[in-house]
Amino acid sequence: MLPLLPVLALLIGNYFNDLSAGSIAETSLYRWLASINFSIVFIIGITLPLAAWIVRREAFWLFVPGSLTMAIGGAFSVRFFRQRQPLRALTSIVLMMILLLISSAVWVFPFLERFKSPRLFASEIKRNFPATAPLYIYEDNMNDFNFYLERDVMPVLSSPGEIEKLAGA
Repeated sequence: MLPLLPVLALLIGNYFNDLSAGSIAETSLYRWLASINFSIVFIIGITLPLAAWIVRREAFWLFVPGSLTMAIGGAFSVRFFRQRQPLRALTSIVLMMILLLISSAVWVFPFLERFKSPRLFASEIKRNFPATAPLYIYEDNMNDFNFYLERDVMPVLSSPGEIEKLAGA
């Protein structure tokens, strides 16, 4: 799939070039679909901080930069699509995506890492159990605990019966 990306980028660039030059007609369906799509992006940008406030209040301020980026980028994109300015719309979309990626990488992803990454849990295990203590994993073959616990092999238990058998031993 990766070799298709440069070709896809050229096709999209050529399409927007033809749109801006007037070589192809900008249909009302195109404008309406683009406007609806970026109106949804605008609405998500507005409601995301509210959702963060309801679910995790400590994450509220972490989501505000990305939410503002989505709301402003969505609003400008809709405006430019309505005014038949495809290059400005494309520019606002690209700028919105870049700023959203940066704000996510700086604020949101580090916050979410504590929920997704087993690193903190593995450090607690290392602190509370000696390196020679037998440890088992239940239905997880990703080897991330092996990495964080600095163990070559950790047996994987795949059924409740294996747990019961091990507990009975």
